Amino acid sequence: MIARPVRRASVTVCLAALAAACGGQAATSSAGSAPPAVSRAADTTQVQQASCASAGAHTVEGGQLRMPANAQAGRTPLLLVVIPGGDGDADDRLGVGRAGNRQGVAILYPTSAGSGFWQLNRAFGTSDVSDVTGLLQRQVATGCFDTNRISITGVSNGAGFTARMGCELPTTFAAVIPVAAGYKALDPCPGTARASFLDIHGTADTVVPYQWALNTQTQATAAGLTCELTSWTGAGHVPYAQHRDEILDQTTNFLYWTMNLPSAAH
Repeated sequence: MIARPVRRASVTVCLAALAAACGGQAATSSAGSAPPAVSRAADTTQVQQASCASAGAHTVEGGQLRMPANAQAGRTPLLLVVIPGGDGDADDRLGVGRAGNRQGVAILYPTSAGSGFWQLNRAFGTSDVSDVTGLLQRQVATGCFDTNRISITGVSNGAGFTARMGCELPTTFAAVIPVAAGYKALDPCPGTARASFLDIHGTADTVVPYQWALNTQTQATAAGLTCELTSWTGAGHVPYAQHRDEILDQTTNFLYWTMNLPSAAH
């Protein structure tokens, strides 16, 4: 059972379309074909053979999966995709796996077969998008997960790729949560991408300027979208080490309300 969180951190919160994060532009034609949508096993006969992996860490094709205890097919309340470095987070350095599993949440870490730097646009490549899409399709096909409650988060370069995935698969993710992301390299995002969007950024970030987060909020407001902006005052790039507990609490709170987890099947 996911308990209602009680603490809020100071972050940039945008309940906005990803189109705003990518500059508010409509999708345009580009080289390469769009990745296939993640199929929903619950809508097919596959649900008759649904099963969940046992509790703990598992190596799966294309990534690592951390399952909570007592997961039931079709009734796992949330699958959270985490994009850290290209090698995943097998040791749970970020602590997301432990925190999520305590709440009954499954955590999926894709791994990059390339340089470890996630591709941020189609000019740079499409293999990472295809690989992560395939990984998601295989997990959804197990029938274990509620396909209306799949979300994605990442840090730094992984945060930019998180936003890209939200645009590439505009109907797959219920929430998109980048930490210290830059958006300038991203391709235009389709107007249909309307996941709930939580942007976390430090005001003293010298790698990905905080102004980019401000610009995202300004674009969202100009588009008539609800966007609230608060900040990690004085924090640098990826303020996760100093504020991990607060960020985890804020993320949990965000997911709790935007995805209506109190009503999720348990």
